[in-house]
Amino acid sequence: MKKLLFFAVALGLASCSTKTENKELIVEVSNPGSLERIDEAVVLTRTQLAPENDKFLPAVLDTVSGTYVASQLDDLDGDGKWDELAFVTNLEPDGTSVLKIVWVDPADYPQFPVRTNIRYGRKLSKDSPIVELDSDVIYKDLQQTIKDLGFYPFQMDGVAWENDKGGFRHYFDGRNNRDYFGKRVTYMVLDSVGIKDDGFPGDTYHVWAHWGRDIMSVGSSFGIGGLGAWVDGERFGRLGRLASEFDDRIDSTKYTRITEGPVRSIFALDFYGWEIEDNKVDSIRQIVTIWAGRHNYENKVIAYSDLPEGVELITGIARIFNDMPLEEIKLDNCTVMATHDHQSYDKEFIMGMGLIIPNKYLTRIFDTPDRGIDFTKTWCAEIKLDSNREAEFYAYSAWEHQDEQFQDRDYFLEFMRKEAERWNTLVRVTVK
Repeated sequence: MKKLLFFAVALGLASCSTKTENKELIVEVSNPGSLERIDEAVVLTRTQLAPENDKFLPAVLDTVSGTYVASQLDDLDGDGKWDELAFVTNLEPDGTSVLKIVWVDPADYPQFPVRTNIRYGRKLSKDSPIVELDSDVIYKDLQQTIKDLGFYPFQMDGVAWENDKGGFRHYFDGRNNRDYFGKRVTYMVLDSVGIKDDGFPGDTYHVWAHWGRDIMSVGSSFGIGGLGAWVDGERFGRLGRLASEFDDRIDSTKYTRITEGPVRSIFALDFYGWEIEDNKVDSIRQIVTIWAGRHNYENKVIAYSDLPEGVELITGIARIFNDMPLEEIKLDNCTVMATHDHQSYDKEFIMGMGLIIPNKYLTRIFDTPDRGIDFTKTWCAEIKLDSNREAEFYAYSAWEHQDEQFQDRDYFLEFMRKEAERWNTLVRVTVK
């Protein structure tokens, strides 16, 4: 069952009944840069809004147009109370958007078009339909379990997520790398992708469809933004198994949907007992967030204990069908690594892919050999965790049939430079 707090199909004038038991607040969102920002993501915490009466919920009102701004309330810790108000807004260069927080009866809360989605479909038995799960645990003996079942249980090999620009998925069969769905439509499609006419999971997404298709060749690379280990500055450790291996290198993996709504969706993957050569990492968490209107997802990595001596984390981008070189763009606070080529299956389509990594988390960028190691044909980034054992990076994909301008390499690289500027110079948010 989808856990959407507020969603639907219409946006109109602010006609919902508002209450004054809680203080109406003015929110100023300022763009300090010279670039226009469309669908800029903003998050306000419960502490910032300080509600005194839980009977009413905060909504965001545009003071110029008098319409509600697309937003959602998210309960991130599962205690039944909202923790954050998330919304997107457009900002002119060097401009400020002045918004108002008004308090609304839950029955009258404004409804917005759904622009993000998470899908984790699994068949629990041979005779049962594919169901969507809010959480699931996969164990080390998954390959044997699938063999014993006699059928493949996953709708899309694991969890998939999308917005109005594109989609991604994480392989839950032990490979633990990331794939990309090229979309030609803005509405959500992944709930029905990967289901055959007989109701069983099946590879329906490598076929050209009205919505688009799976276009990326992942192989034994990271795909786009997968995670692995770099050992003693010379060897690799996969977060999972190679295609040639039967047993996983992880004791168990847990998927948890955190929130899902019209402007952002968030889920977590927890990896327990990750074997790296003679060492074992107790627990690594990845929190994935996708926002409306963006060609990327955000990946936050948390290690719940110190990594073994000599072990560093790495991520990267596949270079399986690349003839053009990797491009690097370094700004004050972040670095871009980007590719643009006929880098889809059989070189059918032009794709752009990229990672934007805050410099405080980046050690270096390097290439891998073509064979004989855990990660082949991959441009890698070595990631360093901060004092809280955390790091973040942002994975981008775009293709020509979503926007024909992405056929042009210079256009895509300029797009990535502008995206880096967004991360390099964050908006300023003031609550009054």
